[in-house]
Amino acid sequence: MNSRAVQRIKDVRILKQFQFPEDEGPMAHPVRPSSYMEINNFYTVTIYNKGAEVVRMIHTLLGPEKFRDGMDLYFKRHDGQAVTCDDFVAAMSDASGRDLRQFKRWYAQSGTPRLVVSEQYNQDSGEYQLCVSQRTPETPGQPRKEPFHIPILIGLLDETGDDIIGKISFPHELRDKNVLLELKEEQQKFVFRGLKQKPRLSFLRNFSAPVKIDSLYSREELGFLMSHDSDLYNRADAASNLSESVILDLAERFSGQNRPVLDTFYVEAMRKNLVDRHADKALRSLALQLPAETYLKQAMKVVDPDSLHGARQFVKKELARLLRLDLLAIYQENNLVEPYQILPSAVGRRSLKNICLNYLSCAAESDHEILDLCLKQYEQADNMTDKVAVLGTIVHLQIPLRSELLADFENTFGNDPLLMDKWFSLQAASSAADTFATVQALTGHHLFSLKNPNKVRSLVGAFSQNHFHFHNLSGNGYRYLADIIVE
Repeated sequence: MNSRAVQRIKDVRILKQFQFPEDEGPMAHPVRPSSYMEINNFYTVTIYNKGAEVVRMIHTLLGPEKFRDGMDLYFKRHDGQAVTCDDFVAAMSDASGRDLRQFKRWYAQSGTPRLVVSEQYNQDSGEYQLCVSQRTPETPGQPRKEPFHIPILIGLLDETGDDIIGKISFPHELRDKNVLLELKEEQQKFVFRGLKQKPRLSFLRNFSAPVKIDSLYSREELGFLMSHDSDLYNRADAASNLSESVILDLAERFSGQNRPVLDTFYVEAMRKNLVDRHADKALRSLALQLPAETYLKQAMKVVDPDSLHGARQFVKKELARLLRLDLLAIYQENNLVEPYQILPSAVGRRSLKNICLNYLSCAAESDHEILDLCLKQYEQADNMTDKVAVLGTIVHLQIPLRSELLADFENTFGNDPLLMDKWFSLQAASSAADTFATVQALTGHHLFSLKNPNKVRSLVGAFSQNHFHFHNLSGNGYRYLADIIVE
């Protein structure tokens, strides 16, 4: 309703942060499990979120018109009936004339396919080759996987970022400015001819399939896509991948004693995104968000929560220090005094303003100007977005203002269960040193109850997702969770 690209980015982040780990763990299961112990087993991110991606892939393969024909046939055949995934796919296949038998492996096979991509360009002939291979790791009960039918949307860009399409040597369809590749074998080559220069590859546009891609881009290439890609999802994803690369590189050698230096190229790429006044503001705010530790740890062979947290915090603080003037300027520019609206433009302004404040708060413990900004926004906010944004920023700092604002929020909204759920979650997600003691105290709060699933989820669930504190070397986080489960 507000921004299709922004919503897509948020949906994919949930998939990557929660569904991908489920696919890699002992509870991995297909979108359509062959059996279940109880119906509650069907309430998972695999069945819901990955299941939605499977339907989306059919839409990508068929195109909007044929997909609509398939939906019409599906309702004509089955309205009012109890039906199966097979009935749905059959309607899509019959209406479009497409063979989707191999595609149905998405319903039966668990696991996240991994793609390896390589490219080769011949300057003399103008021929560009793209080689893509797929492999799906074994999962419980499924040691060997058959190749999936994977729709891959790509774009080819020139040095200025304009989309170009060469002569393509295989049957293909276009989806707007994108070329649709269909990967059906374990390895396939796709050849493009008539290119006067090596193109810049924009791969898996709009995240056209729920897959992982082995290292594909250099940091320079990510910076280019972040600034030029016409696919807005890939532009934001490039920013996230660039931040991921920088943070993980630091985490491998982070000791807390040394003071590494951020790559100037990275800082300038973030600055360019921050001040790009032609880009969508909601999209700019998402591109400025650093990847969550719960996502970053998936790429670590040996997960060290302390070094990961230290590296991520260092990157955030350094960006805040180096971009302080730009962050302040963009914050003030978007901190307009006007009645609350839910128009896309207003939503974008709030998003960008609040991510700037979040960065600036890194120095708030010693910067009274930023503390004054936080307090002023909290007191003047006429909407929960702006008020909670301040709480979500200040909750990481051990300063008197934190206690004052948390107490004020409780006094003002203590009778609203949903807002108090948010209040519990913000404190449980804090990176402040006293977070574990705070969570212990909140377990005895008069508004908390182990008999209320939402309250347990908002406090205990949120704390178990606090990667830094839950995995503390003391083991206190594990013992706390175990005690709650026993109780």
